[in-house]
Amino acid sequence: MEITSWTEPSDGAGAKTTQVTYTWKLDGLLGWVDKNAFSGVKGMTEPEEAKIVLVKTNNGWAAR
Repeated sequence: MEITSWTEPSDGAGAKTTQVTYTWKLDGLLGWVDKNAFSGVKGMTEPEEAKIVLVKTNNGWAAR
């Protein structure tokens, strides 16, 4: 996983939030897995981009 961008944390609805954009790819697959047979599965052969909103809590940042 690699974080590619994020927004500056801002206050909204009583909580500090930020939006994070990242890429991910399946890793650690067993050697017998035929990646070509599962090429339609996201993250199997190429990195996928995703976004998530994080909320700052008393126990660090948490996914919302």
